[in-house]
Amino acid sequence: MESCYGTRSFPQLIDLPGAWHGNQFSDESEYVYNLSSQEVEEIENALCHFKALGLDGDLICRQNFPLPTVGESLDLIRLDVHEGKGFGLVRGINPLDYSAEDLTMMYLGVQSYIANLRGRQDEKGNMLVHVVADNSSNLSSQHHRHSTSEITFHNEESGDIVSG
Repeated sequence: MESCYGTRSFPQLIDLPGAWHGNQFSDESEYVYNLSSQEVEEIENALCHFKALGLDGDLICRQNFPLPTVGESLDLIRLDVHEGKGFGLVRGINPLDYSAEDLTMMYLGVQSYIANLRGRQDEKGNMLVHVVADNSSNLSSQHHRHSTSEITFHNEESGDIVSG
């Protein structure tokens, strides 16, 4: 039966780069980008540049977090995230080497090359949240962000960047 939305049957095959099975990515080189020490240094320099501007972290963007070399690689990841397989992984920044504030700004700076918008994560307007187990209150029963329990498959309203 036809409706204004087309047929009601689901297609037998979706032949697009974003339609895949996990076993297609057994080789990490297909989705992991390992930063070189020179690229990490470039990100550190961009961090220093941004901090010298005296702006709030939520104002980080490509224009004020300059990555002339790394930016080209991040553009390729952006293209793959938005028009290809839908995901990518950037490795190479050791979190033990930086303060939480610097890590957050580095994260936002790198992120600004992959996605130009940040979605709100909660009703308070937070755009960056930490996923932590919290058994000290009833938070764990309210949201999977605070739980160690497995969550069912779900789809976010906007894309997510998850860091570990």
